[in-house]
Parts: sequence; C-alpha cells; structure tokens
Amino acid sequence: MTGTRVLTVINDTGAQTVSAMLVGLKAQVETGATLTEYLPSSNVPGGFTFAIPEGPYLLDFTSGGVRYGTVTSAATVDLGYAVVGRTDATYPQAATPLTLNLTGLVPWSANDGLGFTSTNLGVGEYDVMRFSTQGLEAGATAGAVTFDYRQSRLPMLSAARGDTLVLTQRVRLSSPLPHWTTVRSATVTGLTQTSGQSSTVNAVFSAMPPLTQPVDLRTTQFESHRASVHPQAVSSHTQILFYGAPGFTPERSAGATTAILLYAALPAGGTDFSGSFTFVNPFSVSTPLVVSVASLFSVAVQAPGAAAAPLYGVLEQTLPLASLSGPLTPLVGPPRMIQVNGVPVTTLTSGVGQSPVITWAAPAIGAVDYYLVTFSRLVNQAGETQIVTVATFGTKATRLVVPPNTLQAGQLHMITVSAFVNRGIDFDTRPFQTAGISSRADAVAGPIVR
Repeated sequence: MTGTRVLTVINDTGAQTVSAMLVGLKAQVETGATLTEYLPSSNVPGGFTFAIPEGPYLLDFTSGGVRYGTVTSAATVDLGYAVVGRTDATYPQAATPLTLNLTGLVPWSANDGLGFTSTNLGVGEYDVMRFSTQGLEAGATAGAVTFDYRQSRLPMLSAARGDTLVLTQRVRLSSPLPHWTTVRSATVTGLTQTSGQSSTVNAVFSAMPPLTQPVDLRTTQFESHRASVHPQAVSSHTQILFYGAPGFTPERSAGATTAILLYAALPAGGTDFSGSFTFVNPFSVSTPLVVSVASLFSVAVQAPGAAAAPLYGVLEQTLPLASLSGPLTPLVGPPRMIQVNGVPVTTLTSGVGQSPVITWAAPAIGAVDYYLVTFSRLVNQAGETQIVTVATFGTKATRLVVPPNTLQAGQLHMITVSAFVNRGIDFDTRPFQTAGISSRADAVAGPIVR
C-alpha cells in the first residue's frame, strides 16, 4: 500500500502544501488472535509505502507523545489535513513581555475579557487577561495590560510576515440568558515580537454594528443521552459558541479559531432554549463564522491515592453560523454497549491483556461515518488525578484490536468511543480530514488495567 502525508497550511495570503514525515510509523495486521507488525518499505517527508497482505490493517504512528492510528483496507491513503498559520512561525524561548495600551473600551467590569486573534498566524486566545497580574479598574475606558507572552504558548507576531492583531472586548450580559458577547474591537498593525524582548502597542477600540442571531436549541434532547455517555455520568451544562474559523468550508475544518465572539452556558436540567443574541464581528468575510453547540457530561475518575477528577463526554454539533436555522437537535447518539474482550466495562476491569479487543454497538440515532477510540491514563500528580491521553485510533467498524504497548502495565486507563458524522468524507482513504459541518457523540467506559 502507499500513503501520503501532506499538510495544507492556510493563512491570510492563501494556502500552501507542506510534506510531513511520520514518526514511529508501522502497520498492524490482525493474524488470528494477534497483531503482526510491519515496518514501512519507505518513509520520507510526504509519503510512505508498505508491503502488507491485502485486507484490513492499522496504520500507527506517534505525534506529540500520543499514538495515532487508523484502521483501513485502502490500497492508497491520504493522511493529510488542513492547519492555519505560517510555516515559519517561532515561539518565545524566554520571558517576552507584551504591553497593550487600550483606549476606547466600554466601561470595564470584573467579568470582561480581552480576546487576542491573528488569523494569519493561526492564533485565537479567548482572554489574555488571564496571563496578566494586573487588571483594569472597574469603569475604566482605557488602561495598560502587560503580560509575559511566553505564558500564552502562542507563536510570536511578525508584521514583516503579514501578521495583524485583532483585540476584542467581551462583556457579560444577562438577557436572554447569562452570556458573554463581543462589543468592541481594535486592529493592531506593526507588531513584531522577538523572544526575550519587550514590546508595546497601542490598541484603539471602536464600536461596530451589532449582529443579531436567533438560536433554537433543544437542550433536553441532548441531555436525554446522559446515561448512554456513561451510566454514572452527570449532566454538566450545554454551551453555545460563536467564533471565526479561518480556512473553514462545509467539507473542511482547519482546526484554528478566532477569539470567542459569544459564549453562553445553559445549566443542566433546564428547559429548551429559544432566543436571540447580539454580538459584533471584527473579522473579514474571508473568515467564516461558525456556531458550535455541545452538551457536556462528567464522569468521575480517580487515580490510586488521588482525588477524583471529571472526565467529560460530549454531544456536539458544528456548522456555519449563516446556515443556522430551525431547532438544533442531536444528529448522532453515543456508541452503545462498550465491551472489552466480550465483557461489559462499567467498573474497574483488570487483566485485559496488552492487546485487548474493544467492541461496541452503533448509536441509537444517526448514520456514523467513523469512530475514534481514545485511551486516557489516570495519573496521581501530587494527590490530584491527571487525565493523560495516550492513544487515539480511528475505524469505521465497531471493533478495535488494541495495538501492543498502548496500555501501560499496572496503570488505570479509561476508554472513550466517539461517533462522528463527517459529511460523508471517505474515512478509509482520508481519515484525518474533518468536515467543517460535523457532529460527535461520546461514550465512556472503564477503567481497565492491562
């Protein structure tokens, strides 16, 4: 079989392709009750080949310390995907103070936030105030905010490379329900950052014509799937997000977002919501606006000797804001009846082996395009439970043979099986290409021990 790994990098000047090389690449072929490992015949930036038997196989590689894999039978696969930003972006390696001199704000309150976006750089931070040790005084319409840019873990801006900065002021309103919305913005040009050096810019905020968007969200229908996420799951809340999405099309999500333009959280156990929100949009028409709605359900998990922590499962929908009309209801439900080696897993299950077989049933609603099976290790970090993602494997089937060395001996692992509706994109040949219009539903099981 042959495969490609070419990324499409999108920014304000257009798109370019970059050939990438996969680390730790191998293929796993099921033979009887075991997986046989094959190494690539060739593996170079942009492409690879394997000599393997015909039939299903799992491509397996590592990125950022996490194992990724996809089960397919295709003779040719495209492992590329789209990202937003610059290929020459750099990050600060030392303290890099940035001072923002703000004017033209609406009177500031303690609940306000300051969004930070560069579409050319692929940067979208919902509130840089969280990195600053000083706040603005209540009622202020101007003031200075300084923070160490390195703490943001974002790439540095370069005016010479076409980066502009958009700052947005977000305020909390109480009607039609408590929410945060963007009311003013400022565009900053000429900022070039250098690692270890301080920078200062002036940001003049101005009003923009408000936009009004009605939302009809059937919250109760989302929350009705709580027990399917996990029998002990607790409904947390349902959230509504508006944001810009550079590179977004109905068939393509590039992963990056602007700062949030509107955020509303509906408490669990409430009624359906129907109402209108107002917000402003400082971004050009080349940055489509997107709405995401998600119901979150928490499952209490606990590493040995540590305090419990929530592992969240979600039911989520993403679509262009311009196409939002009519009631929002779940398009896909959580996978059902997760089993490990043929045994249901709702409590601690030990001795599953290093290559257990995970099975599940299709959701009660929705036509699924593919599933992701994610393994998370529970770690005691100074008395707190840390949830560490160790591997994610994709498949169109309702069965996965876990590759050896995915599960660490003696450690607790949780399983999340996610069902995706992905606008019919062929998962067998393009497993990493996510549609802009998509739906997801999670089911959680475990913990298991190898």
